[in-house]
Amino acid sequence: MAMRRGARDLGLQVKWQVEFVRAGTALQSMPDAVILDVGNDLGPGVFDQHQDQRVRGSTAELVVRYPAYAYDHLMARWLAQANDGVDLQGRTWSPVLVTHAAPDFDAVVSILLVMHLIETGVLPPFAEALAQYSALVDQGRYQIDLNALETATHAVHMAYLELQHQSPPPGQSSDRWHVAQGLELLRETLGAVVTARGKAKLWPMTEAGDLLPDQPGVASWRALPAFESLAAELDADSLRARIDYESADLRAVRLPAADGGPDISVGAWVARGQPTAHLNKYWVRAAGYPFFICPRGSPREQDGSIVYPSVILSIDPTWSEPGTDRRPTLRGLGFELERLEATKRASTPEGDCRSRVPRWPDGTCTNGDPWYDGRGHDFTILDAPRSGTQLAYREVTELATGGSFWRVRLQSAVVAVIEAAPEVPWSVQASPAVRPPGLAPALDDYFGACVDRTISTADVAAPPGFEVSSVRVRSFPQGTAPPLRVIELRAGSGAYLEDVTAWVADRRARAASGVFVVGRLVVGPGLSSPERIDVLIDELGGGGLELQSAAPLGRELLLVNSRTIALRADAGGVSDTRAWLELLIHVAFVQTTLSAFSSRIGQAVDARGRVHGAHHIRYDFLRFQTRYRKIEVATGQALRACYRRIAEELALREHFDSALAELDRLEQAADREASEKVEWLLFFIGLAGVVSAILAFPRSDQGWSVFRHTVQPSAIVAVGALGSTAFWYLRRRRRRRQA
Repeated sequence: MAMRRGARDLGLQVKWQVEFVRAGTALQSMPDAVILDVGNDLGPGVFDQHQDQRVRGSTAELVVRYPAYAYDHLMARWLAQANDGVDLQGRTWSPVLVTHAAPDFDAVVSILLVMHLIETGVLPPFAEALAQYSALVDQGRYQIDLNALETATHAVHMAYLELQHQSPPPGQSSDRWHVAQGLELLRETLGAVVTARGKAKLWPMTEAGDLLPDQPGVASWRALPAFESLAAELDADSLRARIDYESADLRAVRLPAADGGPDISVGAWVARGQPTAHLNKYWVRAAGYPFFICPRGSPREQDGSIVYPSVILSIDPTWSEPGTDRRPTLRGLGFELERLEATKRASTPEGDCRSRVPRWPDGTCTNGDPWYDGRGHDFTILDAPRSGTQLAYREVTELATGGSFWRVRLQSAVVAVIEAAPEVPWSVQASPAVRPPGLAPALDDYFGACVDRTISTADVAAPPGFEVSSVRVRSFPQGTAPPLRVIELRAGSGAYLEDVTAWVADRRARAASGVFVVGRLVVGPGLSSPERIDVLIDELGGGGLELQSAAPLGRELLLVNSRTIALRADAGGVSDTRAWLELLIHVAFVQTTLSAFSSRIGQAVDARGRVHGAHHIRYDFLRFQTRYRKIEVATGQALRACYRRIAEELALREHFDSALAELDRLEQAADREASEKVEWLLFFIGLAGVVSAILAFPRSDQGWSVFRHTVQPSAIVAVGALGSTAFWYLRRRRRRRQA
């Protein structure tokens, strides 16, 4: 790799400018500018992790990971001129660094790294350690120890946090002054660290731990006159935290688990007003409350409720359930808060005036200034819209602590529960099942042999948000699957996956035999955890699911016999859901029938190894194979593709071949048993002939003499030879067939 040349090497006089925009603003790359910790993108000239949950860490880490996005973007034209022989000595250049208003520690660290990179051509020797330390802070993973208060009062990022609470001199911009002071704080501290570690021969610096308060040179900032007031304020902050504790609403709440499993009980600190402690988040977590709800700004009264301009909700990313490694998450809360926010704003005379260009193009918001949902911070921190929230503080806290924001909303769903059929009165009229449009005429024999008895839906209570659209007992073709009851559910407004999963689990627990579930589900837009969706679908199907991309948005989940298959939401192109449902029921019929044949084949051999009814099983299997099992079951391309996908996932062809092989082995066993019966029959016939000849011969002395000397030997030899030959021939033939 060629050595990078910095602006100083080229003779450029760099006059940095820093500009500020609202947090969360989407920006495009601009010439002579680097955008940091804002912009909603990652690429040349832009470093931001907030737009994509897959981009973890901090902006400072992105600068270290992708330095070319800054260096090449800013220096390319100057390097080209230098290579062409242009003299750049003394040329003044004013590149711009853009970050968000009220810049945090990560923003200031990123600015420092980019400045050093552009001016010298390389990142500083402490870049890796500083970037990791910034990520530790930005992701909320830094912890203070109440038994070692220097963790709160000596850390360099705590000094910058306290600095943000100080007002600039008259006439100076607050954000620019904070950045300037923060850069001076970092340079002084890092210079002292480099000197101290150099003397102690502690190189290189590569980890966040190298910048913790107990490391050489880190606490040197406290002795600088410019920062003495910061040190004094930090020393007094623990007293302010004690006052906040006495006024807080402390409670235990349920939060969803990051692994999608059972909910977790978490201690919550709900501030009744804006906290007075400057390090409030750190004191709260140190006191044992991982979940912190903190209002900010001056409150106002609106419709009898208190509204704060901003509310920050955070969960300690280092906390896990005691005795386990299961962590809570706030995933889904930002989406629900934004839905409530949009509804509240739409009801006002001025309406929702936020930009109509969504901040995120995934359908989770409809404007450019939604609630920040935490996607760039592993869903551990949420913040109100930049323009301020219209929600009452009470509404925010009730939604956050009410134990329901993570429920998986269903956009649409048709679920059929297939279970053992009860006794149906003879008065209930039977009618042939009807083939719906979209399924192939090749299934006419199947539908013609299926009989439905429709019964009342009154005796079946639907889960919340669903309705029972039909209850019928279906009798399948003779010799295949047993009669089953099919309960069809359809989702209405306010339907959730949790409710139908619990309803099915209850029926499964009360059923005498297995409950089979098929369905077509579309998970509504939102940020429900994919892990949670997987767990719920697994429970709905009865366990053993092999999930394929159960994406929460824009996907249909086809549930068939403990399998789910994710398709595009528009993959069907079929308005009649009946075709999809009957297709899935037919798939269930095929697999259930194959399982039934395997069971019948196993029961055809008794405890003594004798075979019974093999020809009946063969007859039923041939009828199933030729009349009811079809390769092409749909007329539309989408349904055909869907069926092929399902058949492949469920390995229907392999199951069929397996059942056929089992049947062949059963028939071979039946043939062997029949051959043995014939062999023994011939043996006994020969033996009976000998005995009959002996008994039938006249009992006179002359006759006995003639028989004994002439007939008896030849008759015995002939009959014995004939019987033995037949016995030997049949046994030899059977051995050849076995071989």
